[in-house]
Amino acid sequence: MQKTNWVAFVGLPNVGKSTLVNQLVGEKVSIVTPKAQTTRHSLKGIKVEGDTQLIFIDTPGIFEARTAVEKLMVKLAWRKMGEANEICVMVDSKKALDKRTRQLLSQLDQKKLVYNLVINKIDKISKPELLSIATELNKLCHFKNTFMISALKNSGVDVLFKYFMKTAKEGPWFFAKDEITNAPLYFMAAEIVREKIFFNTHQELPYNTCVETMHWEEKENITVINVSLIVKNISHKKIIIGKQGALLKKIGTHSRKEIEKLLEKKVFLSLHVKVSPLDNHRAAKNLSSY
Repeated sequence: MQKTNWVAFVGLPNVGKSTLVNQLVGEKVSIVTPKAQTTRHSLKGIKVEGDTQLIFIDTPGIFEARTAVEKLMVKLAWRKMGEANEICVMVDSKKALDKRTRQLLSQLDQKKLVYNLVINKIDKISKPELLSIATELNKLCHFKNTFMISALKNSGVDVLFKYFMKTAKEGPWFFAKDEITNAPLYFMAAEIVREKIFFNTHQELPYNTCVETMHWEEKENITVINVSLIVKNISHKKIIIGKQGALLKKIGTHSRKEIEKLLEKKVFLSLHVKVSPLDNHRAAKNLSSY
């Protein structure tokens, strides 16, 4: 008999949700950068173990939204909790008791849902401090379970995985056995390029850049991909291209190598930088969840 379990990870930006989903799936399905609010979409990572299919929902971080794009991101994160059988609230051990975390836990507690607490980055603090933090967090919000992990170092992740296997319910699978994500390849390619922009540019530029795959063609020995990088103004275009095109070439090279690993074949990747105001319509389109 087939079993399934839908698991949503929610929390503040940059607490390690995407890193954890990648570890649980065993493959990179969500981009990861040191910068907050990297995840704009609600991606699903899929893992099959025996007769059980686990679907992990990586949500955008919940924060005080100001722009239209940010408000859409936060709304998406709240909505995805309703899809899950298991809701995991992730916190950063170093910021577990700060004002923003307390505010989030207060909001969650008011919704009267059932949550698991996942304290991440446990390698950053001492064990006595960790136990004290766990006790305090459980006073702020009712959690049915508390898990302590280091997603980056893959510590404690196996305990989480076994728990999700145990709580899976009988029911048909929603995805094919060999799928690791429900996001199409053209979307994954654009996300890889966006990740490289985060790593190679600074300040506001990554957050004001839309990345779209415009053309995808499968040839006998190579995949041809054309990707547009859409920025707000000419100055941003100059930054992302770099001196004599050096930065754009670097982004393209790093992106191509990772896309080749994903596709397991040669890739010809062409990047084009365009200037266009990022209106609400484009923002909404780029926040579509898969």
